[in-house]
Amino acid sequence: MEKLLGDHWDICVPPAGVTQSPLGHIGPTSLSQKRFDKYITPIPLTPKIKFRILEYRERRTMSDTAKVTYSHLMQVPLKYLKIVGVLNNVPQKSEFRRVLAQMNFIFVHVVCWVSSVNHFMATVTRSVRYMPEFFQRLLEDLTINLFLGTSLICCYHNKHVQFIIKFMENYFSVADEQVIKACNRSTKILLIVFTTFGTVVFTLPVFETFLPISEQEKDLIACIYKRSHPERRFAVNLWVPFIDDSESWYYECIFMFEIYQIYLLLMVAVPATTIIPMFITYTEGQYVILSDFVEKIGQTHTDKIGRRIFYTSLRKGEWVYVSSLVSKRNEKQQLKRLLESYEKEYCRQVIKFHHMLLKFQYELHILYTRFMSGAHTLNNLMLAICMYQLLANPQSLSVTRLVKFILDIAAVLTEFYYLCYCSERLDECNARLRRAVVNCDWHRCSNDTRLALCMFLRKVQEKNHLHFFHGLVFFGNELFLKVIKISYSFVNFMRLNSS
Repeated sequence: MEKLLGDHWDICVPPAGVTQSPLGHIGPTSLSQKRFDKYITPIPLTPKIKFRILEYRERRTMSDTAKVTYSHLMQVPLKYLKIVGVLNNVPQKSEFRRVLAQMNFIFVHVVCWVSSVNHFMATVTRSVRYMPEFFQRLLEDLTINLFLGTSLICCYHNKHVQFIIKFMENYFSVADEQVIKACNRSTKILLIVFTTFGTVVFTLPVFETFLPISEQEKDLIACIYKRSHPERRFAVNLWVPFIDDSESWYYECIFMFEIYQIYLLLMVAVPATTIIPMFITYTEGQYVILSDFVEKIGQTHTDKIGRRIFYTSLRKGEWVYVSSLVSKRNEKQQLKRLLESYEKEYCRQVIKFHHMLLKFQYELHILYTRFMSGAHTLNNLMLAICMYQLLANPQSLSVTRLVKFILDIAAVLTEFYYLCYCSERLDECNARLRRAVVNCDWHRCSNDTRLALCMFLRKVQEKNHLHFFHGLVFFGNELFLKVIKISYSFVNFMRLNSS
């Protein structure tokens, strides 16, 4: 019996250099910790309890193997980084291929950093001669730093990323196959949409160079960049001193390098914008599974055809069939004690499930706080620049520049709003658990189980948003509106100064 009902939800030990979660027991310390400890540690069952097992059958929703692994698509965005060489953790068969992969890794990282610095030098030394051009190139600088910084931080902390993914594979519940399929479907759609949208945004500057321009635009380019052939435009401006980059051979070589740079930026932009939302999508799926188990507290657990079952593992979705038929009076008392023990064991598994999710979110918090403050600042600056160009004096912009700024502000708003939307979904998970506690048959449970539910309810009443600066800033709809208001205030301030 102890073997059937003893499911230990141990948390794996992180690798060297990764911070272990300090989360301890769940619930406020003002309540009795000793009574609550019973729901964290396995409950010893009376060895003399006897009941009639009709059949012992383990059910696994995903696999019939001894070890059930959670299926996910988190390795897909990391493959984007591996393809271009930004991430180099693929074992090679030969020493020669390993050396080539290492050289490509160093080359790509040098190109990333040099391109970022070079583009900024071109902005502050050349584009500053014309304000619309300066703001356009400054926006490109912020975009490059946002995507490159986020992706490179994930690469430099790849061990922590792999630890979080391994945590998902080993400890996420596979009890509901439909929820897991829905999460995989949502993440696949997310990857397709962001890849398509990113491809359109990053390839438009290349096609723009082949479009005809007016004589006024040619004069502006010749004045800003000191080019003898202003009709030869670049997708991304680079700072190349002491030469005229519009001359032949210089122009062709720089243009081909810029195409590679745009391709590299696209491949790092998709992981930078999808890794955190994908993690949140899978976490939300686990909360859906947990809320279903919480609603079953106090109820008689049955399968689809009404036979009584005992859950032996909420993570694997395993149960055993038991008989409710008794023939003697002492067997009724034994069955009653058995049901009380099972109720405590089931509640313990539910709390361990939630405890596991809290540990996972803590490790995820350590990962995204490394770059979230910088990303938030860059998003604010990008939105302010776009709104200033579109609202301050749109008549001074050419049609091409106006379309580019509209696409830029659409991309910035989409990326930032979706991150805030994912944070709101994560907070909604706690609301789902609160509704599950209200809807369960808690009035039929024992006093110990009710106490555990009270502490569980106390825990899920806290905020569950993405946050940084020790909870000072919470991502959500409120922050999104504040950022828009601040950007509009910046536009009004610049208008007053210009007038």
